[in-house]
Amino acid sequence: MIGLLTTGFFIGILLVFYTDLNVKLDVLKFIIPLLIFSLAIINILMSGNTFKVTISFFSVVLFGFFNGLGSSTDLEQLVSRHEAILTPILEVVFGFGAGCIWIWSCCVSFGFSIDAFKLISTKNNTCS
Repeated sequence: MIGLLTTGFFIGILLVFYTDLNVKLDVLKFIIPLLIFSLAIINILMSGNTFKVTISFFSVVLFGFFNGLGSSTDLEQLVSRHEAILTPILEVVFGFGAGCIWIWSCCVSFGFSIDAFKLISTKNNTCS
């Protein structure tokens, strides 16, 4: 999933830089929460359905794509026209991917810690 998110992010940034796509932040500020909300509704309505996985993958790519479009406006200001464009884009994309992996690792570690705490608490209660 992190790879799909980063790929969508990379495609969004590339489109802005290499096609001179004009990004309206007001529209993106509406689309991204709408995408998150619609994915949450789909997850609730389609629990147990295998088609939900396909929709989730597609939504992750779209989420990364729209975040890439939004982030490209900040990156565009930092890149001078005399500098190679691909190097700063790759730096931002790798940083984005590394940040996603770090957040995912923290969430997984927190989940394992909670599970271990529950297991210890259950063993203490049964031994008493």
